[in-house]
Amino acid sequence: MTLFSYEAVDRAGASLAGEIEADSAELAVSRLQERGLYPVSVEKRSRSAGRTLKLQRAGLTWRKETEFLTAQLATLLDAGLALDDALGALERMQRKPALKHLVQQLLSEVQAGRPLSEALARSEGAFSPFYINMVKAGEASGTLSEALARLAAYLERSREVINGILSALAYPAVLVVVAGASLLVLLTFVVPRFKPLFDDLGATLPWSTTVVISVAEGLQNYWWLGVLGIVGLPFAVRHWLSDAARKRRTDALLLRLPILGALFLSVETARFSRSIGILLSNGVPLLSALKIVQDSMGNLVMREAVGVIESSLSQGRGLAQPMAASERFPDLAVQLVRVGEESGALGAMLSKIADIYEQDVERGIKRLLTILEPVLILLMGVVVGGIIVSILLAVLGLNEIVA
Repeated sequence: MTLFSYEAVDRAGASLAGEIEADSAELAVSRLQERGLYPVSVEKRSRSAGRTLKLQRAGLTWRKETEFLTAQLATLLDAGLALDDALGALERMQRKPALKHLVQQLLSEVQAGRPLSEALARSEGAFSPFYINMVKAGEASGTLSEALARLAAYLERSREVINGILSALAYPAVLVVVAGASLLVLLTFVVPRFKPLFDDLGATLPWSTTVVISVAEGLQNYWWLGVLGIVGLPFAVRHWLSDAARKRRTDALLLRLPILGALFLSVETARFSRSIGILLSNGVPLLSALKIVQDSMGNLVMREAVGVIESSLSQGRGLAQPMAASERFPDLAVQLVRVGEESGALGAMLSKIADIYEQDVERGIKRLLTILEPVLILLMGVVVGGIIVSILLAVLGLNEIVA
């Protein structure tokens, strides 16, 4: 995907600027038009611009900072401060240079007469389209402080889910690192000490001992290939996923994996439901919400499914029917959406669906780790035990020769 900066005009005649990711400029124009915008210019943008903010934005750090900024701004506005005064107070509270500069940019844009949503869109891609459209909906309905409070709650919940997943994965990660380090020490420092003894006596070694010694020699002589492989793996994965066709095949494979496929589907269902639910609760029309959420879906197959749902919805159908027709969403989610539509509480029902599948993700990860941890320990024991046994077999064979 390529990053494009754009200037456009909406249906009310207001000028907008921002960024969008697409495979080509033509596709970027098409996506802007789908959002009801009329592009004036679309230009390829260097990703090196705004590097400080993008580094801050990466990972959990930016999620936490955005959550705090949003909650603080919502509190200041709810206390009765005007938007520019609230941003000024927010700017004075910041200690990190990058965040202080960001709030200063927003304040300058607002003081120049632009709405907050447009200021966010012009802030070098620091805020997602989802965030910007939530703020725009709050401005349109005159409930900006409430919209920001909902955004802060959404960001907090998202961060808690991610933190829970990372915490659950911490122990297996440490176990894998320790196991790998132990094997590395065993193969590079312990096993090579036996090779001169075996060579001097000229004994015929068991095949298992020969394999272990060959692996140890390979690590000693070609360790740099392993380092290159570890360093280059992220770049290779990024290059592989940079092609839309390859990424789609990979995403489709992930959804078909046993056990893990259901987990990935629950993650995407929770993301879809949470995002749509909060947008509807903030007054964003369903069709517009689907257009916003489509770009935020991480799995390309699920993103295409949301596009199909959006097309069906524009033809006058409800949400549950095209969700079922896509065959990508769990049956429970579809049934609950249907109930939400019939009761007129779709936004609240979608939030409940998100809660259900976020809890399902947490439980699924715990179940997976319950199985994975003893398997890793057992595998480590088998590998280390195999190395030790192979060396002992060779030593016992030498004792017989000497005897």
